[in-house]
Amino acid sequence: MSVYAPAFVEFRPILSDEDRALLHALAARYPLSRLQREARNYEEMRIDFVHTSAKIEGNTYTRAETDALLRLGVTAGGKRYSDAVMLINLRDAFERAMLVESGAAIDREYVCGLHEIAMRELLPASQVGVVRAESIAVGGTEYRPLDDPRRLRVEFDAILETAKQYDDPFDRAIYLHCNLAYLQPCQIPMRLTVMTTGASGEYHTLWGVIEFPHTARGPAEVLRRCRRMGERPILGATRSAAISDLRRVGRNVNMIDWDQVKELEDEQEVHDAH
Repeated sequence: MSVYAPAFVEFRPILSDEDRALLHALAARYPLSRLQREARNYEEMRIDFVHTSAKIEGNTYTRAETDALLRLGVTAGGKRYSDAVMLINLRDAFERAMLVESGAAIDREYVCGLHEIAMRELLPASQVGVVRAESIAVGGTEYRPLDDPRRLRVEFDAILETAKQYDDPFDRAIYLHCNLAYLQPCQIPMRLTVMTTGASGEYHTLWGVIEFPHTARGPAEVLRRCRRMGERPILGATRSAAISDLRRVGRNVNMIDWDQVKELEDEQEVHDAH
């Protein structure tokens, strides 16, 4: 298990002079003010940002469904209500960020304000827009973020102060993007998905959301596609079953390392041949 290391967020060079010059040349050629004046391009960029950001978090809306929701207010049939809420919140947070004037301070109040917008209706009101007081886990990793609220506030402020040492806005943006994600100063929605042969449902608890998607497969077939996960009482899907189901529903497929999947499939073929 790895834990938060303050040395990791210390000031250090980020961009090379060449990369920085390229970014500033692009910014001069395509200034944000120009984009904001061109309503059609601005709207397309906003929808792209919202859809891509939500997809990373497992949102099931397609680009076309996201477009219909944000432009027309039409939700997609058969999709979770929380998916629509996430998209609308991300749109509102994007608009809030676009209102920030050049040179404005990025402080704790501002970051928590964005969290309050992005997590509206996705977290209990007491957990929105504040430094978290609960533990969180980062799925798929051995990293454990800090869980002491006092130390979280200290490290939060330290990262914001260190960011001020970067004179270049691109270096500063990259530093904040990476290290706030590393610290995880605010609460994030916790979701557990458990397949069931019974009725589908979604339940909001003190520990997060538990989703029960229905499967038409029989119990014997479900068990053939499962594996034990250590001492946990709940079975997990085998790797091949998980990939197959993600492909079928089109969920989180953008986060799959297809090269690694191909290597595993090739290894399985060799194993089966022998």
